[in-house]
Amino acid sequence: MNAADIPINVQLVDLFKGEHHGAKFLELNPRGTVPALSDPMPGGETLKLYESAAIMRYLAAKHHSPLYPMTSPRHQARIDMAIESVLQALEPPITTIIFNEVVARLRRLDQDHQAAQRAYLELGGVLHSIDSYATRMHSLSQRSHDVAHTAGVCADDTLRPIRTR
Repeated sequence: MNAADIPINVQLVDLFKGEHHGAKFLELNPRGTVPALSDPMPGGETLKLYESAAIMRYLAAKHHSPLYPMTSPRHQARIDMAIESVLQALEPPITTIIFNEVVARLRRLDQDHQAAQRAYLELGGVLHSIDSYATRMHSLSQRSHDVAHTAGVCADDTLRPIRTR
């Protein structure tokens, strides 16, 4: 959201204290997962969203971000492909880390420290690829007004290695 200059008010949820299972948070997100978004709408209604990709897309569209232009289904699909590639690459190592570092410890299950270490290394590689992707996209976007094409090209070239793990 920072890269797109989209204003957000972040409220931290302490997972160790179980705040994500509290009544107030479950009212926002019945799944009890983070992130979640509460956006007051005109007329007193509140839009409640969870799932990071849905939140990013909503905020980008709402704030007319050039990083997510609503120009055509083709352009949106290219950008969505890049977003999904990143999210799919992040999920496996993060899931492994959270299970071994948080869930197993809290539930007194056997922790697989080697799996957690491998996941940290994998996550480091994924984050490096994402950083390279963002740098390349920024560089290409300076020369092109077609953000969707730039996102697709960057996803194809830069994120390919993290998709095949």
